[in-house]
Parts: sequence; structure tokens; C-alpha cells
Amino acid sequence: MTHNHRSDDVRVHQEISELIPWYLNGSIGDHERQRVEAHLLLCVLCRDDLARERRVYQGMTADTAVEYMPAASLRRLQARLDGVDAAASADMAADTPAVTHAPNEVIRAVFSPAITLVELQSILDEAQLRIISGPTEAGVYSLAANSRRPVSSSLALLRAHAKVRFAESTQPTVGSGDTP
Repeated sequence: MTHNHRSDDVRVHQEISELIPWYLNGSIGDHERQRVEAHLLLCVLCRDDLARERRVYQGMTADTAVEYMPAASLRRLQARLDGVDAAASADMAADTPAVTHAPNEVIRAVFSPAITLVELQSILDEAQLRIISGPTEAGVYSLAANSRRPVSSSLALLRAHAKVRFAESTQPTVGSGDTP
């Protein structure tokens, strides 16, 4: 009798284990859902399986992040955007006092893995920056000024965004004890 009871437990465990992916994505009926939930209360192994399946499911359903931008396509896009920005910049140049940037002044930035292209472009537009390279394997972008706005102002705007993990200028800042 004990042997028969054990084989029933193994069979039920196997059935429930096979239902976990369908339970997770909500595509099983109420009866099966209730069976899975009752079994999960008693079975640590199935709870672990559910947690593992949940991580996989979340990874599959997450918004696509900026992971790779081919350099050639990016250069073409930047050239088009630079053409649009050049016309606008020329109109604003007469009204804007000159601000000089240090030669080759670049901001290194790392964005949240969950950032979308639209969000990235919106942040760059607001900060008046453009991508000059990246992302590297570590996810680091190199950004340059797209306007006469001081880079320190663009840097402050970047740092204010929740989707920006890191932003730093490549130029050393002059502090009270430093000499320019």
C-alpha cells in the first residue's frame, strides 16, 4: 500500500510539474490552476520550478532593451539628425551666447538595460547630446554635445533621469584645490 501511495505522489508531482509553464502564463483552466496551487503549497521542488520558470517568462516578456546598434546604421542616422539639427542650430546661433566646449569633451554614460530606443533618444534630445560611439560590451556610450549648451548642464540632465545608471565627463572638473 505504501509503495502504491508513493507512485501516485510521483505521478501527481510529474503532472503538476508539467503544468507549471501553463499555470505561469495563465493558459490553463480553473480546475488545473487549483490543482497546481494546492500542490505548490506542499511541494518545495515545484515552488522552485515555478520561481525558475517565472524568471524565464519575465525574461521573454520584458521590453526589448537597447542591446546593439550597428555602427554604419548609427552613422547614417546621426548624419540625418545632424543635418536637421544644423539648420536649427544656425537659426539659434545668432540669439545664443557662444559657449566653448573643451576639445574632445565627451560624456560616458550607461543606461538601464530596460531603456527603449525612444526613451534613449528622448533623453539625448533633452540633454542636447548625440551618440558618437557605443555601446561597448559593458554597455557604455560615448556622447558629445549637439549644441552650444555647456556639457556640465547636459551631464546634470542625464544624471536626473532614472534610466541613466552612470554619466560622467571625460574632462576633469576643476575643484577648489585644483588648478585649471
